[in-house]
Amino acid sequence: INGLLVARIDIPPIITTLGTMIFYRGFCYVVMGDRELAPFLSAPGYGVLGDFLPVTLLTAMLFLGGGYLFARSRWRQEILTIGGNRVAARYAGIPVARRQIQAYTLMGLLAFLAAVVFTARNGSVNAGVLAGLELQVIVAVVLGGTRVQGGSGSLSGAFLGVLIIAVLDEGLRSSAAWGDRYLPFRISHLQYILLGGLLVFGVWINARRKAKG
Repeated sequence: INGLLVARIDIPPIITTLGTMIFYRGFCYVVMGDRELAPFLSAPGYGVLGDFLPVTLLTAMLFLGGGYLFARSRWRQEILTIGGNRVAARYAGIPVARRQIQAYTLMGLLAFLAAVVFTARNGSVNAGVLAGLELQVIVAVVLGGTRVQGGSGSLSGAFLGVLIIAVLDEGLRSSAAWGDRYLPFRISHLQYILLGGLLVFGVWINARRKAKG
């Protein structure tokens, strides 16, 4: 749906993704209300996806296998070209609308897979779970070298950005008990300050890299 809205109706991507995110989150509240489902699914082998080893193997398979194919494919270069200059990509003979729909569809499938793994690990889910995760995702990919304007980015850089955010989040969790006892504010509230600062820093670094390049 996002791909069709961007490619066929020409709605700006940031508006499309933000609007559908709010819509689907509201739809979840309408369907679920304040209930919490536990377990979220009743399917054979579903609970196994919440264990550390299966999740690690699945992540490695997607990152290494999919990343290898992605890095060596013409599809990757076409996607980067579209992100850099959509008009130039169209003149170069790239099927812009088709590639955009493919990219958004792939991201939707990966988001679905991540949601299944999360609910299997967490054991339950409610309508408001992971609110604010989109900010962490944006900061992670920007820190990994992906330009907000489009045209450049890599899987290895995105992985590094996710690792930085994960370490930051775990560090804040570990120091929460000490900070809440001795500081006049909650340690968890620092997360948004740090994420905002990292986002601005990442955009600045990418802009400097582009200027030097």
